Amino acid sequence: MAKKKSRVQLVFFIFLFMVFIGVLVGYKGWQMVFSPNVRLADKNYTFFYIRTGSDYRTVLQQLAEEKVISNTLTFDWVASLMNYPKSVKSGKYRILNGMSNRELVNLLRSGNQEQVSLVIRSMNSLKDLASLVGRKLEADSNEFYSLVTSDSVLKVLSINQETMMAMFIPNTYHFYWNSSASKVFNRLNEEYRSFWDDERKRLADSLGLNQVQVSIVASIVEKETHKRDEMPVVAGVYLNRLKKGMLLQADPTVIFAMNDATVRRVTSAMLQTESPYNTYKYKGLPPGPICIPSQMAIEAVLHPNVHHYIYFCAREDFSGYHNFAETIEQHLANARKYQHELNKRRIYK
Repeated sequence: MAKKKSRVQLVFFIFLFMVFIGVLVGYKGWQMVFSPNVRLADKNYTFFYIRTGSDYRTVLQQLAEEKVISNTLTFDWVASLMNYPKSVKSGKYRILNGMSNRELVNLLRSGNQEQVSLVIRSMNSLKDLASLVGRKLEADSNEFYSLVTSDSVLKVLSINQETMMAMFIPNTYHFYWNSSASKVFNRLNEEYRSFWDDERKRLADSLGLNQVQVSIVASIVEKETHKRDEMPVVAGVYLNRLKKGMLLQADPTVIFAMNDATVRRVTSAMLQTESPYNTYKYKGLPPGPICIPSQMAIEAVLHPNVHHYIYFCAREDFSGYHNFAETIEQHLANARKYQHELNKRRIYK
C-alpha cells in the first residue's frame, strides 16, 4: 500500500514538473514571439533597407550588424515559424523601437514599405539628376544616367542628348525606395507629358517656340536670376532679342560652354570660347538647355513681361536683381556701375 502511494506521489510530482516545464517553455516561447526585440538606443524608429535580390540570411545579418534587434536567435526562430525566409521583400521599412519579433516579421513579410520623396529642383546636368536618384533610391546612378542617354530612349522621345534635360520637370515625386531606374524615368516622363498640357503648348506656340525651345530659354532665365518676380522680365528680354534676330549674349551660356561653374565674372577672353553654346558668337538658341529649369522659369517664359528691354546687367548693389535698359547707352551706363563694384570688390574672374 505504501509503495503504491509512493508511486502515485512520484507520478504526481512528475506531472507537476512536466506542467511546470510546459508552462516555462510556453512562457519562453511567448516571450520570444511577443516581447520587444527591437531596442533602439536613442530614437523612436529607424529605417531598414533590404536590397533587391537579398536572401533571408543577408537580412538576418543586416539586422544584427545594424543593431536593429537585440537577440538574433529568437528572431530567427520566430521568422522560421512564420515562414519569412521564403517571403523576403526588398524595400525601405520603418522599424519602431520596442517591436516584437512577431511584429517585425509581419512588417518585413508584408512588404509594407515607406515611400521616398524625390525632390527635384533646378539641376545643372543630367549627371546631377542621376546622382540625386542614386542617393535617394536603390536605383544605381550610373544605370539611370545610361538609361536616359541611351539611343533607344532618345529615339523613342525624338530628342538628342543635348535636349534631354528639357524632358524633366522639377517637382516632388514619391517612389518606393526599391523602384528601378526605368520605373523612375517612366514616372518622370509621365510628369513631363502631364505638365505640357494643351494650354501650355498653346502659349509656347504663340511665342513661336516648341516645348524644348521654351525649356532652353527657361534654362538661361534660371541661370540669370534667382529672383522669382524678375524671371518674367528677364524672359521678356531674351524673347525680344530672338524676335529682333539679335545675339542672345547670355553670360550663363558662356559659363556652360567653358564647363566651369566657378566663374563669377565673364571676361572678354571668355567670350571667344568656341562652342555652339556661346551665344555671343552664334545667333539663336543654343543646342539644348544649360540646366534643368524650374517650373517657375518655364512659366516665366510662357508668361513673359511685355516690354521693350533688350539689355540688362546685374545691379551694382549685388542684391541679385538687375538693371534693364532699352538702349545701348543706358545699358553701358548700368554696366559701368556694376563693373566698378566688381573691381572694388576685387572680383576679376
